[in-house]
Parts: sequence; structure tokens; C-alpha cells
Amino acid sequence: MQSAYKLPLSFDPMPITQEIRVAESSSVWQDHWADGLAVRGTWGSIPLVAGPGDPSGADAILAEMPHTRSVIDAFHTKVLRARLMKLKAGAVIKEHRDYAYFGGQRWSFERGRIRIHIPIITGANVLWMLSRKRIDMKAGEAWYVNVCMPHSVENRGDTDRIHLVLEVEVNQWVRSMFPPETLSDRLWGAVLRNLEPPLWNLYRSIRAKTNDGADSRA
Repeated sequence: MQSAYKLPLSFDPMPITQEIRVAESSSVWQDHWADGLAVRGTWGSIPLVAGPGDPSGADAILAEMPHTRSVIDAFHTKVLRARLMKLKAGAVIKEHRDYAYFGGQRWSFERGRIRIHIPIITGANVLWMLSRKRIDMKAGEAWYVNVCMPHSVENRGDTDRIHLVLEVEVNQWVRSMFPPETLSDRLWGAVLRNLEPPLWNLYRSIRAKTNDGADSRA
């Protein structure tokens, strides 16, 4: 199971940086859902390819960002979501794991959907940690990170950090960029893809009923 992997792709971050400045003039950074992981107003996003829960208008923003669009189009698979993610200078995202928010689907290679980070504006003082180990992502690189594992980010620099973050389906083109899977990897992936979502949805249903019962007794 891969925890982090640098993909054999790279992009020029400068044209995207310029497009971000234009997008900021007409778009507002949405305060990212954080559940106490970051101070409100320090971690924001602008949706470019909208996923569940994202506000409308992403298509109009992306239409004004041709270089960014070309980066997204370079991924020959279904792009389920694309966002610009900003962490302000001096801000911290506490260690956490990403769980299933929509449809019981988590994001990792073996689960069939992955999250890819492409740093656009970053620096040596940005610490992206996965299981307490630093992932040294440089501007223009494309990185898969298994966000089911504990991860955190700290921006110790004096410049806001901005990543282009994609969520894509794992198809044969995506698989061709990764080391070959073992038979046990494939079997474990099949178990996760088929059993985890319904179990997660069952858990959420039970939890919701429990909370409703507690509220009614309050």
C-alpha cells in the first residue's frame, strides 16, 4: 500500500499562479470545513470542478483559467473534484485522517479513488506531514497522498501556500504511473471498495439515530 508517491508528471506553476490572482479578484476563498483542525479563516478553497457539497459556479471560474484547465485535462481519467486550497502564512492544520463524507467513499489508491496535490505556491517552510514523516512537495510536482493515514500541514513561511488538489478515479492510465500491485494488494482493494462504503453508511445511520434519540431526551 502506497502512503505517498510522486507521480511522473510536472507542471509550470507560474501561469497558474497568475490565473489564481485573477480568480481571486472575482471569487471568494470559502472557509474550508475544519471541525477544529484549523483556525477559522486560515484554510480556504475555491472549487474548480465541483464535488458534493461544493458551491455552484466552479465551471465559470475554471473557464477563465486555461492553464489550470490544461493541468486538470492532463489527467486521463474522471476528475471527480478539483479545488484550489490555501493555507495562510503561519497557519496549521492539525493531524487528522480523512473519513468518508459522501457515499461512504474514502480516498486511497487501493480504494479506487485518489487525491493528488500539485503545489502552486509553496516553500521550504511548508511542512506537509504524513504519519509524522515529511512529504517534500515542490512547486509544479504532482503527489498522491493517502489521506486515510494521519496527516497534518504547517505553514511556517510568510507567504500563503496554495495547492491545486484533484480527486480522480483510478483507471488503467492512473495505474500505469504507479508501481505494479501485488495480488494481495488487489484483493485488499476489492474488499475495501465493496465492503467499506456500506459499512460506513450503516455506521453513520446508527450514529444519526443515536444522536436523534439523545436530542429528543434533552
